Amino acid sequence: MKKLLLTLLVLPLCLSCSGGGKTGYVIDAPSTKPNSGNNNGGGSGSGGGTTPPTVVKDPELPDNGAVARMKEMGVGWNLGNNLDALPDGFSDSDAKYGWPDETCWGNKKATQQTFTTIKSYGFTFVRIPVTWTRFIGPAPDYTLDAQRLDRVEEVINYALNAGLRVVMDTHHDECWYLDWLEELDERIKAGKISADKRDYYIKRYKEVYWLNIHDAVNDEALNTEIKARIKAVWTQLANRFNKYDDRLMFEGFNEINDGGWGGSDDFEKNPARQCNILNQWHKVFVEAVRATGGNNATRWLGIAPYAANPKYVKYLELPQDNAKRLMVSFHYYDPTDFTIGEKQYSDWGHTGSAALKAKKGDEDYVKSTFGDLLERYVKKDIPVYLGEFGCSMRNKSDNRSWKFYLYWLEYVTKAARAYGFPAGIWDSGGRDTYGPEKHCYTDHSTGVFLSSGEIPLKTVINAWTNEDPSYTLQSVYDKAPVF
Repeated sequence: MKKLLLTLLVLPLCLSCSGGGKTGYVIDAPSTKPNSGNNNGGGSGSGGGTTPPTVVKDPELPDNGAVARMKEMGVGWNLGNNLDALPDGFSDSDAKYGWPDETCWGNKKATQQTFTTIKSYGFTFVRIPVTWTRFIGPAPDYTLDAQRLDRVEEVINYALNAGLRVVMDTHHDECWYLDWLEELDERIKAGKISADKRDYYIKRYKEVYWLNIHDAVNDEALNTEIKARIKAVWTQLANRFNKYDDRLMFEGFNEINDGGWGGSDDFEKNPARQCNILNQWHKVFVEAVRATGGNNATRWLGIAPYAANPKYVKYLELPQDNAKRLMVSFHYYDPTDFTIGEKQYSDWGHTGSAALKAKKGDEDYVKSTFGDLLERYVKKDIPVYLGEFGCSMRNKSDNRSWKFYLYWLEYVTKAARAYGFPAGIWDSGGRDTYGPEKHCYTDHSTGVFLSSGEIPLKTVINAWTNEDPSYTLQSVYDKAPVF
């Protein structure tokens, strides 16, 4: 997930989304005449049409091991902005900068109660993002800090003890250089930072964010160094958790990209260059884990495309794996002008006003994106999971915005279920508020709902777990808000 301390971006992946994509599972648009159907929790607005909608079943999934694995995982929750958090502001001292601190972004430490409560809501897996950065020692051993390892294991045990499956990744070790550099230069231009300190800040940044694909693509020596560190980090993590059963899954990386999110000049000229570097890193990750043997010989491992964007799976090369236990991971925050960007449009989907919503990224784009992953991977017996998705919290008193917000959550989650994908909602915890990049659903020290968190999370859980045959992606579409 994007860090709260960064200037919020409108991701290029979303600006280029096509809302008209078709798959073999096209849902025909219903009549636009309003009726009094369920409208995602009441309030003004109606949905659907007066003519009874044609029953359109969800996609037929293959009877294979991939689908069995995906059902096993179910619906998930991200412990966001805790173990992935780190002081990274321009004003942070060198003594603090880059040292992960699970409370520095406004959350309290997670406890056993956190996960016991999350499990009680109906979640079946949790994703625990972990940042290492300065907790990695120097070359050649790159030894992980013992106290940090102990704490990560403690939190994983909390989740397992609660009866949850766990996905653990390496998170904000990635280097979103162009993103960050733009912010640095804006601060210099505004007189907030002296221009003669520019090189100092760049050096400090790159020392912390070592998964630097921006530089590695043009520097083979650096790429070799990065791969050595990846091998060392994942070898240590795999050894530490070797005795854990397959309820624990490893995910190599989060959203690796150069900070342009697919829109940088270098990437657009030849996307395969950077994607091939990432493919090398995936190979090192898989081989490092498998080499430790034991339970790691067959542990499920998550592999994400460039920027975790499903648009770039065409450049993803899954490493050779004799265990055949790799899952493709992706994230979904489309369209960003609605979900996490500064514009925060009120409307989304086919019933939204054209003047009040993003130009692209409606329901057809969800279907075309998910449908491509179904065809490309699941039907070839390769499981897929939606590791992160979400939409910034809306003001509950703004009825229109609130209804479309809940509709996006329900539609995307139900689409994930319809296409078979386990889905993990991003929860940033922190202050109980709304606005761009605010995903404030629960108190991370207890799991208790924040003031507006209950309805959205219950919407997500119901959309994935509701087995009523009449509850389909079509039925959700038919009841989209109408104002």
